[in-house]
Formats: sequence, C-alpha cells, structure tokens
Amino acid sequence: MAIRTFTGSEGSIYSATNDVNWQEEQIAFVMAILGMDIDAIDTVTIDEIIETSRALFDVSILNSAIKPILVGGKVASDSGADSSVEGKNYRHASESWIAAQKVQLEEVVRRNFHWRHLAKGVM
Repeated sequence: MAIRTFTGSEGSIYSATNDVNWQEEQIAFVMAILGMDIDAIDTVTIDEIIETSRALFDVSILNSAIKPILVGGKVASDSGADSSVEGKNYRHASESWIAAQKVQLEEVVRRNFHWRHLAKGVM
C-alpha cells in the first residue's frame, strides 16, 4: 500500500477552514429549505433544526382513514375511524414520500453537524 505524501509549496492537503465552510453551506441549504434564517447558522443548534423539520413535515401522526384488509385472499380497503390493523398504521404514498424527505434532510443535518464539529476541532 502506497503512502500519499505532499511535497508541494501549497502546504497541507487538508484545509479545515474549507471543510467547515463546506459543512456550513450544506447546513445553510437545509435551513433555507425549512424556512429558517441562515444568518443564524453560528448560533443555531441541531435540535432547533430537527424540531423545525418535524414541525414542517408533520407526518409523525398517521392519519390515513383507509386501511388495507385481506378479504378472501384479496386485498381490499376499508375506511373507518380506526386506521390500525394488528397495531400497525398505514400511510398513503404521499405521506410516506414526505416522511422519507424529512428523514433525508435530518440525516444531512446530523452528518454535517458532526463533520463540522470535527473540522472545527482541527482549526
């Protein structure tokens, strides 16, 4: 296995400042999607971003009134006040898609906060 070394005049290959700038750009992008003030990026916490995401994409309560049921080996639908079958709730496709988008945004924020924290430790 070859070891990569750098002998040029520019100095170190890694730039913590560039890394922090990149991570903050990614966090600011998500903040803009959520309608948050991106000028507050230095003071905002990850909890505030996650809470805003959960408030904007409120799919934590499954409110689908249509539930799939099995009738004679075929799937049918039944609308009723109770949308649970054996303790499981079912969502419409649009609710599932919105929930997936929320999860992806939260993953981006968590990952970038972690890497930004590490890069700031190098500075």
